[in-house]
Amino acid sequence: VADVRLWNVSHAPPPREKNLAVQGDWHAMYNSRSKLYTYRFSTRAVADPLHRNYCCAVPRGEALDLHKLAELTSIFEGKHDYQNFANRLQHKRRMSKKGEEFSTVRHVRSVELVSEAPEEYAIHVLLDGALQRMVRNMVGGLWAVARGDMSEAELRRALDGPLYAKGRSPIRAAPAHGLTLEWVYYDDF
Repeated sequence: VADVRLWNVSHAPPPREKNLAVQGDWHAMYNSRSKLYTYRFSTRAVADPLHRNYCCAVPRGEALDLHKLAELTSIFEGKHDYQNFANRLQHKRRMSKKGEEFSTVRHVRSVELVSEAPEEYAIHVLLDGALQRMVRNMVGGLWAVARGDMSEAELRRALDGPLYAKGRSPIRAAPAHGLTLEWVYYDDF
């Protein structure tokens, strides 16, 4: 079983002069404008074994209020401090370049719940850049509210409030196998 599967490969755009002056050589991560992540999940009573590597099966007995989930997706849109939706922040802060402050503020352009097939759904997240496990934690928070395990106010407090103490966050990451980086956008590409 491979950890990475490639579906499409194309040439990278040529480097832009202003980026070369600031960062030297072109870099796939630093020169991206935005990224589209998709988290796929299924609410079927029996999960499709052919989709197990890229679609998360919501555990049986966990009813999700999909209408509420669809309404809540918009709370993530815009600029927010995602410190409570990231993992390994202390490590990232230590690893940041000297004199450069590590920021947990991210701009999420859109979040949308889409039905792809009967009882199969996708949450599309278009953002400028993500923190480690940020998208999975966003989905986990949405699921917690849609299941009734967390209130909408608690989710908003996690998004806009101060950093939770280690191990105290009510947000739990959704399983990794539902998440796919669908597209990376570059200027002029």
